[in-house]
Amino acid sequence: MIQNNIVAKKLKEADSSLEITIERIKTLNEKIDRSKETRTEKDIYTKEIDAALADGSIDIAVHSLKDLNLVLPKGIAIGAIADRDDPRDAFVSRDGRPFESLEAKALVGTSSIRRKAQLFALNPSPEVVDLHGNIDSRLRKLDDGTLDGIAVAAAGLKRLGVSSAVQYFGVEQMVPAIGQGAIAVTAMEDNRSIMELLESISIESASIETEAEREFGGVFGVGCSAPIGANATLMGGRLSMVGFVSDRFGRRVLKSGIEGSAAEAKRLGRELAKRMIAMGGGELVGREE
Repeated sequence: MIQNNIVAKKLKEADSSLEITIERIKTLNEKIDRSKETRTEKDIYTKEIDAALADGSIDIAVHSLKDLNLVLPKGIAIGAIADRDDPRDAFVSRDGRPFESLEAKALVGTSSIRRKAQLFALNPSPEVVDLHGNIDSRLRKLDDGTLDGIAVAAAGLKRLGVSSAVQYFGVEQMVPAIGQGAIAVTAMEDNRSIMELLESISIESASIETEAEREFGGVFGVGCSAPIGANATLMGGRLSMVGFVSDRFGRRVLKSGIEGSAAEAKRLGRELAKRMIAMGGGELVGREE
């Protein structure tokens, strides 16, 4: 809802005559028990919303970009990257300790195998367990003593105003998910008036960065079930990018980087992925040639 409000505010600033209604659509991700359900397809976050776009129930949809499939359903397109907050991952502990100091008896929760793999590489001692739900529900696991720490996206914490006992991982220390921190707005691509409106609120730098990251993922052809990540940073017309891939347990970790002109964002993303596949990254995520 915070992300929806960010987009609604930008739309009103672009066109004050707009009448905006926010429709709350419950997705499969919220309907299933993620502690028992093992499916990891990304459309559990988006399927019902995509259907509402297709049947005209809604005009636009607001998503965390990292939750979108690399290939969208036919007819649906990203019209704007409306915001990009901190792309890093963060660790919140119950007692203020950094993750690297946790011992074997500590319990840490996260929803991401990408985070699990990189956490293991940083400190193999604590037990890292599955943790799903929104940020509020995850933080409650610290308050009630169920967990000693949680690893989550920094952007979610910042948008909720959480700042205490937070450790931020550098993007090379823990490479973020593709598109992490970015708010994507989707619409039917043949709705030209809506697509033009969305273009007016899109942030060019964030669009370039996330375009490179999604190209990187597209070469691997993987979804959120694979331990893979990428982060691109645009500064002064130059794009620097780091990529990550590992086995599911974080025992074999590959990281590499690339830099070049922002005008070549897509090519840089593809080139970095091909470089890492040549290093053995393809077989780590089960990529079929």
